[in-house]
Amino acid sequence: MIADLTVITGPMFAGKTSELIRRVREVVDLGEFTAVIVKPAMDSRFDQEAIVSHDGVAWRAIPVSEPGRIVDLVARAVGAADRPLHVFADEVQFLESPHFDGSFHLLVHALLREGHAVTCAGLDVDWRGMPFDVTARLLAMADHVVKLRARCTVSGAAASKTFRKHAGGPRIILGAADMYEARANAHWHVGAQDTVLPPALALRVIRRTQK
Repeated sequence: MIADLTVITGPMFAGKTSELIRRVREVVDLGEFTAVIVKPAMDSRFDQEAIVSHDGVAWRAIPVSEPGRIVDLVARAVGAADRPLHVFADEVQFLESPHFDGSFHLLVHALLREGHAVTCAGLDVDWRGMPFDVTARLLAMADHVVKLRARCTVSGAAASKTFRKHAGGPRIILGAADMYEARANAHWHVGAQDTVLPPALALRVIRRTQK
């Protein structure tokens, strides 16, 4: 039997990790599944061996950097339990090269085919508004999508974008409120944040593709 994939996504400060932990707790309390919780090894912002929400709620998790580690964890859990597994993964946007040596979405596909439910949480787009490849693939595969929004730090309106306070530099820089804010589209100002294409050039590309 192929199991279900659920993806929890949205900008920073939307409560993705809190929602993931809520679902982990629900699975553990019901006792119907054995929970396996993983996180990217490179994400050490709050705790190396726990997933931690921005409001301080934490749950122990295993840091991973390649598929084999997750396969071993699942095999060990299967051998020790007489219940089906539910695999949880936080901050999945980091589970791609160079921080993850392999294809996480292919591993998820294999887990689902083996009958193991999977729930993932992660950013859908980066601070420039460009999608993370691994999250996009998981969203395309998902049976259930939970799209959360944060609160814009400027207007208080619902926010779907992540704003980097200091534009430029590499795509991924680990940080929290010291470096990032949630913003509604009206206050995101991506034009000032190192856009992938200059606005005029982007319009020319769009016009050419529409011909």
